Amino acid sequence: MSDQRPWWLSEPPAPAGWTGVLAQAQRMIGWATAYATEQILAPHSTHTQPEDHPDCALCQATSLLAPATPVVREEIAWITGRWTT
Repeated sequence: MSDQRPWWLSEPPAPAGWTGVLAQAQRMIGWATAYATEQILAPHSTHTQPEDHPDCALCQATSLLAPATPVVREEIAWITGRWTT
């Protein structure tokens, strides 16, 4: 057998104590971030109309939080090019 560690033990072991806890927490946050990016954000990036995707959690949240019709205030209407009269 080889003296090399197997691939599933390729990361160095975490130190004992609070440093080890923080190292493991950092690994878990990194894993969760990568998972969210691949499984949630990447598929959502192609959704242009939230109403067309009722099964997407981000589209549902966007539909609940965003108003149905955009509110254009006169103070910032010149930025968007839309005027209210």
